[in-house]
Order: sequence, then C-alpha cells, then structure tokens
Amino acid sequence: MKDLRNIDPIMYKLLIENEMNGFSVTELRDASLVLDGVTADIDQARRKIYRQILKLLGEGFLTFTGKGRSKRYYATDEMKALAIKIKVRQDPNKNSNSSKQLLNYSMLKNEQGHTKDELQVVLGEIDEFKSLIERFPSLSKYLQPQLSKARIQSAKLQGKINALSITLREIDLEGRVS
Repeated sequence: MKDLRNIDPIMYKLLIENEMNGFSVTELRDASLVLDGVTADIDQARRKIYRQILKLLGEGFLTFTGKGRSKRYYATDEMKALAIKIKVRQDPNKNSNSSKQLLNYSMLKNEQGHTKDELQVVLGEIDEFKSLIERFPSLSKYLQPQLSKARIQSAKLQGKINALSITLREIDLEGRVS
C-alpha cells in the first residue's frame, strides 16, 4: 500500500481528520484558509491546494467526477483504508472537534460572502427600478411593488450579513482569548 507520509499537514487535517469528501477545489481552498491562517492570497492558496489534489490523484488517493469548475473530488477506498490505519496509531484522546469547528466557521465565512454578492445584485435591481420609474413614470404602478420587494430583500440580506459578521467577529475574539 502507498504511504501518505508526504501529505501536506493542512490536506491531512481536511481530508483525513475532518473527512472531507465530495469537495471542489474552491471549497477545499476556503477550508484550508481557515486552518492555515497564513496564506492571505486566495489565488496562491488555490494553486497550492490544486497541486496537492493533483498529487493525490496521481497517487490514487483521490478520484473526481465532472468537468471544469464543477469537478468534485472524492477519497478512494485506498485513502479511506489508509486513514483508518493512521487513526489507529494516533492518540485516542486527541480531539479533532476544533478542526471541524474551524471548517464550520469557514462555511459561515463563505455564506457571508455569498450573501454580500446577493446584496450587490439586489442593490443593482433597486437602482435599476428607480431608473426605470424615472424614465417611464407610466410604469410606476407596476415597478413600485417590485422596488419595495427589492428594498425589503436588501434589508434582510444586510441583516444576515450583520449577524454573520458579528458571529465571526465573536469567534475570532474567542479564539484569540483562549
């Protein structure tokens, strides 16, 4: 059986300790940024993760489905068997919950980013509805309800962003204190 001694420590934590499976390159990159905390350049982090994935693909520890950006990577039976052997050798009292929590926090960060993107779209809609109402006052009775819906949606999205920001800030402060 092949040996996984040369696996990157971050990849080890994500793939073996956190048992990530069915992931994309960007999902693994985002999770690695949370664990690593050193690499500020997401493009550089993506390249590093992609090189590691290619290495594991070549060694038969990962397989994939899909093409291009929709590629999903899965651990092979060989990787799972090796992971079991490695876990047996580890200290059974060691708890990897903190790594799993960090991964969940990464998901919160991703959700915050997606919500910010959604908010930008809704704000663009609001601007466009205002512009259309100015240019075509006769359509105001049709456009005004849509403008109101967009404003309500933007308020909800902003509230969600604020809640996620506060949560992430508290988690960050707790991590520094602990």
